[in-house]
Amino acid sequence: MRRRIKHFNFQDFDTVYYNNLLSLPVMLVLSFCLEGWTSGEFERTFAPEVRSPIITAILLSGISSFLISYGSAWCVRCTSSTTYSMVGALNKLPVAASGILFFGDPATLGNIFGIFFGFIAGLLYSYSKTEQAQKNFALANGSPLSTTSSSGAELAQLRTPAVPPSKATGLPLYNSNPDGKIAD
Repeated sequence: MRRRIKHFNFQDFDTVYYNNLLSLPVMLVLSFCLEGWTSGEFERTFAPEVRSPIITAILLSGISSFLISYGSAWCVRCTSSTTYSMVGALNKLPVAASGILFFGDPATLGNIFGIFFGFIAGLLYSYSKTEQAQKNFALANGSPLSTTSSSGAELAQLRTPAVPPSKATGLPLYNSNPDGKIAD
């Protein structure tokens, strides 16, 4: 998804618009097949005494879903689809742990191992992303980086960037987004 966003030079709103536009035919077909579209059904669903609160709730739901979709598109553009997916999976770990700790959910072996392996997966992912970022930074600055040792001199060399390569020498190690952030 991120490559397509970059290829077409979509902004966040464009991504949300086309994503929702693609889902509209499916929703319309399912709505016409599964919902009752007679006038009696409309009157039963939206009775006059509850019509205003229901329509307000529908509008708030639409605004909320737009904001969530916009935030998701922004996150994918700024980080990556993998990072966005990993954060989405990892945010369930505190909920599961608090359910066990505070709300009396049973602490079975499966629950504990699931939380533990999820935590380890998050650590491994963040470690690999950090290593990848260090390698990309070192290669972009023309300095070799060994993954087996990280002495203070190497880290100091990484923190002080060398002269960036010119476009004529052409080190296409990374592409920058339109907003200037480095892409994965």
